[in-house]
Amino acid sequence: MDEGQVDSVVILRLYNITEQ
Repeated sequence: MDEGQVDSVVILRLYNITEQ
């Protein structure tokens, strides 16, 4: 996995957590 992909996943995770 590229670091870019990991960053995207982390951002989406944090976004979902903060959304709720």
